Amino acid sequence: SYNECCDYVRRNFVNEDEREQFDSAVSLDNILAELLHKDRCAASYRRIENGQLLCKQLDYVWLDKENKIILVVRSDVTTAFSRNRKQLAEIQAAKLEAEKANEAKSAFLANMSHDLRTPLNGVLGFTTLALAESSPEKKQDYLKKIDSSGRLLLDLLNDTLELSRIESGKNILEPEAVLPENLIPAVVTALRPSAELKNIHLKIDYPTDELAPLWCDKLKVQKIALNLISNAIKYTPEGGTVSVSVQHGPDDKAVSVYRLVVEDTGIGMSEEFLKRMYEPFSQEKRSEMGNVLGTGLGLAIVKRYVDLMGGEISAESQIHKGTRFVVTLPISKLGEGQRLQKRETARINRAFDGKHVLLCEDNYMNTEIAVTLLREKGIEVECAENGKEGLDKFSASAVGYYDAILMDIRMPVMDGFEAAEKLRSLDRTDAKTVPVIAMTADAFEESIRAAREAGMNAYVTKPIEPNKLYAVLAEAF
Repeated sequence: SYNECCDYVRRNFVNEDEREQFDSAVSLDNILAELLHKDRCAASYRRIENGQLLCKQLDYVWLDKENKIILVVRSDVTTAFSRNRKQLAEIQAAKLEAEKANEAKSAFLANMSHDLRTPLNGVLGFTTLALAESSPEKKQDYLKKIDSSGRLLLDLLNDTLELSRIESGKNILEPEAVLPENLIPAVVTALRPSAELKNIHLKIDYPTDELAPLWCDKLKVQKIALNLISNAIKYTPEGGTVSVSVQHGPDDKAVSVYRLVVEDTGIGMSEEFLKRMYEPFSQEKRSEMGNVLGTGLGLAIVKRYVDLMGGEISAESQIHKGTRFVVTLPISKLGEGQRLQKRETARINRAFDGKHVLLCEDNYMNTEIAVTLLREKGIEVECAENGKEGLDKFSASAVGYYDAILMDIRMPVMDGFEAAEKLRSLDRTDAKTVPVIAMTADAFEESIRAAREAGMNAYVTKPIEPNKLYAVLAEAF
């Protein structure tokens, strides 16, 4: 009978947690109640056969309503059931991912708000104090603190943009030929003054007999070293030691392991913080850290750079005893067809006397800063308030009069992209050769690419760092 058939299926194929749903699906009372209002009713249930989960559908229709005979058709709908389950799982996973992304965005904005306001408070607060201070010594002290807060704010913005580029997949490797001594040793040389200020003994051990050029992304390798070594100096008390060791494989291998070890005798990190130290904005708050400032993004960038280059990073640390980072990167050696492009080091202190620069900038404060920096090097500067005015001045000048053009991107009347494109299309010999340098607060990769496509030769971001500006101009002249 029907009930016996249902009992057999229930006992042999239906799990205990599915039996209530099965009983509801095969209940004659439920079926008759539905058939009173419609011609057909259907129900589904799950069962196990040979260890496999199957889904069956039961369709009920009146075969003979007067004699109360119901036709039951059972179909296997496992394929559709599995597809629906997969789609549901994907939807739930997407929902969970969206919720995580939303939480991450909220946490990011909260951290950004806090970390931006901290140095900004220093800039505005000490500016207020400096404006009201009559003592030259105290005013100078306030200015130094404003400079420190401003640089921290710039570091935070740069690191945030860099992390954003990495996370969006827009940050790619840009390998170039570089001599070993110009890689990590150059970073150590740049950081030695900050170590000496704290009376920290900064040691470096690297093979001086390795002269073969390496083929790698120089800036990213240096950024890894810069973050690790500067952190070691920052978190090592006065009189401590920071050791930097570099080893790389023999010249007879196409790809060798480049190994960087940074070890310090600093305050160390807790086991709990070691588990999350590569997360953005992660900073361990401890009393012995004092007033040490940072963005909390350095190690996050280091980890993502190492991963991007196919390397590995590990860390060992003990509180009050120090920290040891080990980075291994696969670095290629120069092979046939790859040439070492010799680049002359930009001599920042070279004479700029007699050079003429056209500055296209609509913000009067940015204009004042740039003009002051350029005139300090003996450069003659002429200014234009927008791209159209700059284009007209260049068109009206004698051929070869301007040695370079500094071009803001976002300007009224005519922006920097359009001005550069129109300038390059002018029918005069110097229109194709005069260096056009973008000087803008827009630091996104898309804008840098657009500047190149518009015919610009280089890109300087604001706030203007004098030495970088001078170096770019030195290469352009």
